[in-house]
Amino acid sequence: NRITELQIKQTEVDITSELFNTSPTNNQSQSAISGIRSSLMHGIKNSLLNLENAVLDPKNKVPEEWQIKFMSVIESIKSDFESGFGVDFETFETKSSNQNFLLNLI
Repeated sequence: NRITELQIKQTEVDITSELFNTSPTNNQSQSAISGIRSSLMHGIKNSLLNLENAVLDPKNKVPEEWQIKFMSVIESIKSDFESGFGVDFETFETKSSNQNFLLNLI
């Protein structure tokens, strides 16, 4: 059981490393990983933008004080996007070499 746990942990680290380009693999694998990474980032971005629109939509009648709180959190997440994924929130262009966000979670 201990060996299996270690193998699973190593697999998680390997997958995370590949997602964040910390260990280059062959071109086919790298292309697949880039696609997964791009989908993940687009999903996060779209979710944040949807939340932002919902908070600011007058039909939802979110009180102004809550709008301010929500928008502060959303802006904080957007700015943390670079430190987490190493890319600009709007363009996904690489901005930093710190792409080990998920590795720190494992």
